[in-house]
Amino acid sequence: LMNFSHLNDVEESYFSHMALSLKLCFMLTVLAYVALIHSILPFVMTNVVSKKIENIQNAISIRN
Repeated sequence: LMNFSHLNDVEESYFSHMALSLKLCFMLTVLAYVALIHSILPFVMTNVVSKKIENIQNAISIRN
């Protein structure tokens, strides 16, 4: 749960890590709302969430 060497492990400064984390937080929040809309209207935004999550996973994998 707590890894005090995490910033060293990912070779990022505190602020660059915070910027990326906030960007991911914002993107995932938007995707939660997209998923909510899709749950009500399943014919709308049929693959937006899954495609974006794939992109996020690829971006995270590249930096590790």
